[in-house]
This record gives sequence, structure tokens and C-alpha cells, in this order.
Amino acid sequence: MRSCSTKDIRECIACQQRKQTRLPFKQATWRATEKLKLIHTDVSRPHISPSLNGSKYFLIFIDNYSRMCWIYFLKFKSEVAGVL
Repeated sequence: MRSCSTKDIRECIACQQRKQTRLPFKQATWRATEKLKLIHTDVSRPHISPSLNGSKYFLIFIDNYSRMCWIYFLKFKSEVAGVL
């Protein structure tokens, strides 16, 4: 049995791309032109250990133009509607 080198292990780019299960995300070309025109939001999944005040979730808002973030800590996921 002959020994393998790293040259033998490398594969062509087409072979590597064929093995990918998901396509990469496209870079967004559009950005907001003024503050608060586009807001991204997300709710975290429950964290195993709560914060000092008992919060297990957080709700985050990010302004696309300024990249300013607002974070709200929540004890229950049902509190999201009250923050919105």
C-alpha cells in the first residue's frame, strides 16, 4: 500500500461544491437610506440558565441604517407582543 500525500486528498472545486447540502447566503446589496426604515428583529430560544432577574429570552431589534441595537429581556416568550 502506498502512502498518501495532501496532493492525493485534494479534490477539484466542482467536487467540493457538489457535496454541499445548502447554497451560501447571498450578500444583501440593499441597505436602508435613513434611520428606522428597515428594522431586523429576532427572539432568542430559551436559555438554560436564566439571567439575574429571571429572564430566559431576549428580543433584539437592529436598525439596518445605523446598526443600532435594542435588546429587551423577557421572562416568558408570551411577553414579545407587549414589547412590539
